[in-house]
Amino acid sequence: MRRLILSLAILAAFYNNLPGQINEKQLLELMAKDDVATARQKVEEAVKRYPHSPVALYFQALLEVDAVRALELYKSLVKRFRSSEYAVKSLYRIGQFYFARGFYYSARKYFLDVIRTEPNSDLADKATYFAAKCLFAAGKRDSARQEFIQLKRHHPPQLLIALIDEDLATLNSSGPDRYAAPAAQTPGINDAQTGGYTVQIGSYLREENARSQKKYFALLGYPVEIKEIKKNSATYYRVFIGRFSEKAKAKKFAQAFKQKFGLKTHIVELK
Repeated sequence: MRRLILSLAILAAFYNNLPGQINEKQLLELMAKDDVATARQKVEEAVKRYPHSPVALYFQALLEVDAVRALELYKSLVKRFRSSEYAVKSLYRIGQFYFARGFYYSARKYFLDVIRTEPNSDLADKATYFAAKCLFAAGKRDSARQEFIQLKRHHPPQLLIALIDEDLATLNSSGPDRYAAPAAQTPGINDAQTGGYTVQIGSYLREENARSQKKYFALLGYPVEIKEIKKNSATYYRVFIGRFSEKAKAKKFAQAFKQKFGLKTHIVELK
């Protein structure tokens, strides 16, 4: 969670002040220090003092641990404060929510809305990248390739260039255009690692779908691995996050992760 919050601080586009209270950067720094109680207190004070502020509503959503509830808050902000810069931030986070859950066309809609609303904002390049990534993940390879190339011509930040180059390399080396949905989760796994536990967040029949999920959560700061598993004459590409010394710790993380992103998880013992 700590690495996620630090990465969110990097991904945040603006650090505007809330008069007399706390700005987004300071809030994320508190969360990065695991001082969630102080961060929540600051937000509650802001809400009481500025109950109709889009900034306060955005901070509420940012602190919300329930992904579905956070989604509702972001959507409410967009509807009530469409002209606010925090509406653009909320559109981007809504897109992230749908992308993480595999709803690529819904996610793309919101990423494109970010671009249309604020084409010159700091979030525009990231939204453009993820809009193309949605096409890639949905199997629209030619369209994704064109959008990646077009974005690269606009000289985005170096981090995005590296991701684009990797995506283009995958597109140029992969097979036919077809989409494969995630495979069903199954308990039990033979792993070469020894000791501890890890949390499985995805299982795919198509390697590039697993790689897309890995890239997304790696961008948020999570330690992510992909393992190739053969089962019943089929090959699965399973995505894992973290290594925990105790099963209880893995379970706690999995529960928080599921709440935050709405994804099914499965705890696997490393042998």
